[in-house]
Amino acid sequence: MAEAPLTLKSIFSDDPAAPIAPGAQMGACIKAVGVACEGLPKGAVPGLNGAVEAAMDDMLSIDLGGVLQRSWKKLKALDAAIQATAKDPAAVSFVPLLDHKVTAKHQPYVDLTYGPAVLGRLRFEIALTLQLRGVVLEIRQGRVAGVRSGHCQGEGVFSFGGEPILKHASKELKLGGRLMFGPEPLSSPPAEPTPSFAPVA
Repeated sequence: MAEAPLTLKSIFSDDPAAPIAPGAQMGACIKAVGVACEGLPKGAVPGLNGAVEAAMDDMLSIDLGGVLQRSWKKLKALDAAIQATAKDPAAVSFVPLLDHKVTAKHQPYVDLTYGPAVLGRLRFEIALTLQLRGVVLEIRQGRVAGVRSGHCQGEGVFSFGGEPILKHASKELKLGGRLMFGPEPLSSPPAEPTPSFAPVA
């Protein structure tokens, strides 16, 4: 049985199937929803609170492969494999990487609406630190097509209004066969937000 693909939620929870909100300090979010909902029927507020909690899981549904791919674009060690496989569609290269660290930040938001009215916007920040070891990349057609082997241990901070509401360190995660990559060639300009890359000392 194939293992489930890895998403940002894999860093924030040891059980990606469980909702994330019960483990978070939601007081500031609930207060912000209450302020935005002043003047609305009281019965509308619980529904909006529930929608915000569900949206937290949606924010963490981003595939971890996309985060790593944007960082790996910066590696000169991949240049030869990129060029060779871009010119020859049948070519495949396997590139081992040094153990390294990747950091990334995302700034998602949730718009609160009631009917046609926009009540306000809740801004969040997701900060990741990923320690990777033993990674071997599969390069096809000028891009990362997969990860043959490797492990990742991550730490994440989920913040609202500049204050952490959830911190978590993941167990070591197996990468091989569990990451998905978009069709964007590795040589194209990186998309925002751009993670940073640093080798492990």
